[in-house]
Amino acid sequence: MSSKQILLLALMLMGMGSVEAQVRQRQLLRKGNKDYEKSDFVAAETSYRRLLQQDSLSIYANFAMGNTLYKQGKGQEARSYYEQAAKKTDLPKDKQAEIWHNLGNISMQEKQYAKAIEAYEQSLILNPSDDATRYNLVLAQKLLQKEQQQKPEQQQNPNDQQQKQDQDKDQKQNQDQNKDKQQQDKQKNQQKEQDQQQKKENPEAKNPANPQEGEGKMSRQQAEQILDAYKQNDDKTRQRVEQMQREVEQKRNNKVKRKW
Repeated sequence: MSSKQILLLALMLMGMGSVEAQVRQRQLLRKGNKDYEKSDFVAAETSYRRLLQQDSLSIYANFAMGNTLYKQGKGQEARSYYEQAAKKTDLPKDKQAEIWHNLGNISMQEKQYAKAIEAYEQSLILNPSDDATRYNLVLAQKLLQKEQQQKPEQQQNPNDQQQKQDQDKDQKQNQDQNKDKQQQDKQKNQQKEQDQQQKKENPEAKNPANPQEGEGKMSRQQAEQILDAYKQNDDKTRQRVEQMQREVEQKRNNKVKRKW
């Protein structure tokens, strides 16, 4: 077999492989579309993912995958597939308009109103008669305008928020102080009730605020005993002094007698 024949055979085999791959891709796309029409979006997603594994740049596969994820509420994930499909212009205009319409809806859900407006406008360029897109565009414009009006108010009154925080803080402190005072009053009332109850149950009980005998106050008998002890000591002292005076006087008299 000559080299030319070998090259020709290789090209034929490559072509056959390419054809077989295309056939498998078409089968996956058809299966995914059938599942999508039956609202079996999970099964459709499986087919489209397998298709994208074989051809990640397939416009139809990216478009179909975006729709399937969008139907499942996976808008953020659907965005990347829609954006990939929107790069190509091979899709019919109505399909391209659908891509931009859904991209606008995803941006609305994320409250990215400026991006939503751009997407809706692009969709209307491709399909000017779509009333749903036109309505969504007006809604996005109003929401963006409202958002822009609120921002200057927040920027002009930064002190209002601080003032409100200070007021809330002062209010909380006052509430805490009132709670403390109420607790103290409650404790005082409870103590007062306990004292009154104790007096009723034991009227002869000693009152610490008014100590009776035996708690620091002397009885009359004790006071008289102490006074007598002082008197006795004083008499003894006086007797000793008088005795000393007599002795001194006696000595003085003796000296006088000798002189004479």
